[in-house]
Amino acid sequence: MKHFLLFLAISLVCSNALFSQDFEYITPEDDGLLPGLMYEIVFDSAGNTWACTWINPNGPGIAKLDGTTWSTIAREDGANSNHLVSILEDSNGNLWFGSDFPDNEDIPLGRFDGTSWTNFDLLDGAVSVVLDIIEDSDGIIWFATNAGAFAYDGTAFTQFTTDDGLSSNSTSSVTEDADGNIWFGTANSGASRFDGEDWEIFTETDGLASNEVGVVFADDNGLLWFGSGFSNTGLTSYDGSTFTIYTTADGLADNNVRYIEQDTEGNLWFAGSFGISRFDGTSWFVINNTNGLLDNLVRSITQAPNGDIWIGSFDGISVLQAGSLNTDEEIFDMFTAFPVPVKDTLQIQKNGGSLDIDSIAIYDLLGKELSSVINSNSIDMSSLSSGIYLVLVRDLSGNSQTLRIIKE
Repeated sequence: MKHFLLFLAISLVCSNALFSQDFEYITPEDDGLLPGLMYEIVFDSAGNTWACTWINPNGPGIAKLDGTTWSTIAREDGANSNHLVSILEDSNGNLWFGSDFPDNEDIPLGRFDGTSWTNFDLLDGAVSVVLDIIEDSDGIIWFATNAGAFAYDGTAFTQFTTDDGLSSNSTSSVTEDADGNIWFGTANSGASRFDGEDWEIFTETDGLASNEVGVVFADDNGLLWFGSGFSNTGLTSYDGSTFTIYTTADGLADNNVRYIEQDTEGNLWFAGSFGISRFDGTSWFVINNTNGLLDNLVRSITQAPNGDIWIGSFDGISVLQAGSLNTDEEIFDMFTAFPVPVKDTLQIQKNGGSLDIDSIAIYDLLGKELSSVINSNSIDMSSLSSGIYLVLVRDLSGNSQTLRIIKE
């Protein structure tokens, strides 16, 4: 028995770790944050933090942090809506806010210059949803709406619809690629690319995981990423010639990808309803409510100027401290163990993001079992002496692996 365990525990690879103490939390109960699902978080050029919520039964829909104190802005204060899902700060310092499923008194699009509001009732009410807003490299502001794509040049709005070549008028997301092309994701008709003159459509037939594209994102390496919304089909990348599909089997926390962000180190972050995934180009790391998040229902991820990662969810904002994923852990073939070395509680995560841990057992180097737990992804090692231990982990499918763990 001991020879078998020792053989399985030979090979280790050092990489990243995550501990719950690496998070700070901002909640409605303790910090004055608005209740409701956090759909967007923006750090503006003046040093303020803005967050917008959707399904906030008490209104308002905008929260502002001036560095120390949260305040709120409601429709009664001039905002276009209390049901907001998108924010952009443009190159002139104006903040744009888009709404989703507004009531009869809401206006879908608002612009705040720091003092006053200007609200835009596009097409006399035909536009009711503005899900995403970007400013392109030429200073044009683009809007993904339920009535097609809109472009604003500082003076007038221009509408693009299926009559112009857009794949669907129900657009969900917008991004600009490295070549200056504008991409729109749609609710049911794939993605559309606009080069300034012509539109080109991409669907499942071309290689997308789904024709439902809830989010489209252009990264700094020239790749396009397409999140499949609520279709449960995963994530697609596109390098200009080849489409590649990723799912939970590859390391995603959720096959329904609703938000994508890239940090200053080039890592990509993907949000869904079962936590978030970080992809460094090679390996995946899943973060959820078992290892630090307030809530698994995540709709926004943003990097703060100091490097912290702000993660907006239904229960509030989880702030992952900068550098938290650069400490020690051990990544084995099937499982990841942290913290290593361990002082008190050892956490186990199955690589690929699933949480189906059946049992954990601790052995000394002679093969004697010292303790065990079932149906848990953690085990208490606080009573053990310092040294090296073997930890046998089994999943619900009957697979197992023995990990060599150092106890402080």
